[in-house]
Amino acid sequence: MEKNTISRRPATLLVMAGSDPCGGAGLQADIRVAAALDCYAMGVVTALTSQNSCGVIDVWPLDSEKIKAQVTPLIGDAPIDAVKIGMLGNCETAAVVARLLDEIGCCNVVVDTLLKSTSGACLFDGGGGGAFEQVLRRAKVITPNLPEAKVLLGHDIVSLEDAARELGDRYGGVSVYLKGGHGGGDEVTDCFYNAESGSLFSMTNSRVDSPNTHGTGCCLSTALAVFLGSGISLNEAATKANLFVNRALREGRRYVMWQGHGAAFVRREE
Repeated sequence: MEKNTISRRPATLLVMAGSDPCGGAGLQADIRVAAALDCYAMGVVTALTSQNSCGVIDVWPLDSEKIKAQVTPLIGDAPIDAVKIGMLGNCETAAVVARLLDEIGCCNVVVDTLLKSTSGACLFDGGGGGAFEQVLRRAKVITPNLPEAKVLLGHDIVSLEDAARELGDRYGGVSVYLKGGHGGGDEVTDCFYNAESGSLFSMTNSRVDSPNTHGTGCCLSTALAVFLGSGISLNEAATKANLFVNRALREGRRYVMWQGHGAAFVRREE
């Protein structure tokens, strides 16, 4: 009888995020990204939504006990190399997720600080403090965009570098990937603050003119979590996540499939 060949297992990712029925963002996008990067994803739903490419129609956060009931059986069943936190919805969900992160005990936690959707719909009704802060303090990296960073800091952003460092210090020494896509100009600059080394660096790309930008923040934070779970260093993971999303935007701009903001095109890397 031929013996089974045992190879190195894939990295595993636990995602806790909202469900996006149109597949552009949320849990569905997170699983697409993980698969494209040869990572095995486990998905826990934190909220249900009614939405399409034109916008979010309604949001229904799940009861915290139902979220806990999804996560608890997974702990210890398989290794968890990284955790991605997406939409939380409200303070009750944030509080239970913070406790679950303690139980999971994974160090590679990436939190996408989702406060509003691309279309402007509110995705968290508790502001930027309290239980939400406890989730941020348990992260290895947080990935705010410029409007979210402004809310979290409570003041306007003059310098990407200063804002990223201030956010890192405010939330207990967390690393910060500050996304600059909401800024103006023909170029987009993201800033990464590595709290472990105290270093800062910027990543600048030409702005991609594309109607298909829905879920790019989800894709970036998930790619970052996958790379960290694969054993890649913080700086390299941030750089690779930046390149991954930029490629998804460039390759997706030629598709006309949706009535509104379509999804970035995520495919398996060569």
